[in-house]
Amino acid sequence: MFPSLSGTPQGGVISPLLANIYLHRLDVEVRSAGFRLIRYADDFVILADRRWKVEAASALVRAILGDIGLDVAEAKSGIVAAKDGFEFLGFSFRGRFLRPSPSALARFKDRVRAQIRRQAPISLSVMVEDQLNPLLRGWGNYYAMGHVVDLFTNLDGWIRMRLRSKARQRYKCKNSPADHRKWPNSFFDELGLVRLERMARTHRLSPA
Repeated sequence: MFPSLSGTPQGGVISPLLANIYLHRLDVEVRSAGFRLIRYADDFVILADRRWKVEAASALVRAILGDIGLDVAEAKSGIVAAKDGFEFLGFSFRGRFLRPSPSALARFKDRVRAQIRRQAPISLSVMVEDQLNPLLRGWGNYYAMGHVVDLFTNLDGWIRMRLRSKARQRYKCKNSPADHRKWPNSFFDELGLVRLERMARTHRLSPA
């Protein structure tokens, strides 16, 4: 830890609250000017139906932030057409389609790989219940609102493939096409493995 004279701790529990207090003026002035602002902590998007409106909003935002001693993060900012897509809060928005952003998906797969280590000295049941399921529930519930049934189905298959690899290592079996017969999908269902695809379908059937 290093002492700091400005900013808030990244990931600190009080950081979102401080951001909301500090950026309240931004909310009020941008919305009072007639722009549609969607903000979460210090991440926000402004929606408009004309480019000149977005450019005017950008100028207003920069003026407000400059007046309170803040700057726009240029590397993360820009003006784009909704049809061309943009990322916000881990989601990729492209037209009417909503999916996890490529970076969010890559981080998720890295976390799954870290949990399913072939040499880990624990049983499959413990790995599934104590390590994988909490990750799958949290990530899946967050992204289930998107157009993700096919993506989640593919991820389920990828996760089971990695678990089968762990099982082969544990039982000293060779890789073979018979893996699906030795450890069928029902085997992982009996272990209680969370299925992302079911979460996505349940969310789609839930009333709005």
